Order: sequence, then C-alpha cells, then structure tokens
Amino acid sequence: MDDFILRLLDAREERYEKQRRLIDKFNKPLISFMLNTPGREKYSEKLVAFQKLGIEKIENLLGEKILYAEFKEEVTGSYYMALVNEDAKFLKKQMMTLEDCLSGRLYDIDVFDQNKKQISRKSLGENPRKCLLCNRPAKDCIREQRHSYEDLVQEMNKILEDE
Repeated sequence: MDDFILRLLDAREERYEKQRRLIDKFNKPLISFMLNTPGREKYSEKLVAFQKLGIEKIENLLGEKILYAEFKEEVTGSYYMALVNEDAKFLKKQMMTLEDCLSGRLYDIDVFDQNKKQISRKSLGENPRKCLLCNRPAKDCIREQRHSYEDLVQEMNKILEDE
C-alpha cells in the first residue's frame, strides 16, 4: 500500500479517536466536516479557503449552540469538529441542507449523536447524496467508476471557483 494511502488511513483513525474522546467529554452530538475531493489533492490554499467558508455557514447557522469547535489543516484533508447543544437528528437535517446546496456538494458533514452513533441520511428517511456530475447516488457512481477523474476534478474546480 502506498505511503499516501497509509497516511489517509492513519489520519482517519486519529479523527475517529478524537471524535470519541470529545463526545465522551461533552456528552453532546458532534459535527465532523471535511471536503469530498477526488484523487490525492486533499490540501491546498484554495481548498482551505473553501472549507473555511463552509465553517462560517455552519457557525452562522448554529451560533451559540456550538459548545466547542476546532479546525485543523492537514495534508490528508483539513477537518472541522464541533460539539453542539442540539438534537443529533435535527442537527443532521440542518447539515444536509448545507450539503445539498450547489457549493455544498463538496461538503462531507457527518453528525454523531452523544452515543457516538453516526446519523445517516437513510436513518432519517432521506435520499442518498447525489453525485457531483449526475443525479445518481454518489456511492453508486464511485463504486462503478462511472465518471473520469478528470471530469470530477474539473467539476470540483468549477464549484471552488463559483463560491
């Protein structure tokens, strides 16, 4: 396995452990926000600036309900975590409204309840996320490699430029 993939897996494990510790400490739902970016480019000034705009949207939406928040820039993908004084299912619905807007198609906002259980769209009776390029479920397009890497990167860059 190549070094970059190992670093991605290590970073994912570190985030997972941090999420668990924070939920244990605060006993509140947690938002974990990263960007869905195709390929290996997970960190650039443009991506960080775009993510910070998303964080601003989250913080404007939730305001005083945010009890703790942090943003960390990493080469494997920057992340934002926030503990929120709100019902986890309601919180997931709010985050889905951000994910479903045009610029939000690059947002990956996970919500975990105070029992560390991830709240999914499916558990709320909602449709899965749509692909960046078509109206099919994103997971299907990824699994079937329906779109070229170049087309995905081009669409990502278009979204970044439009924001």
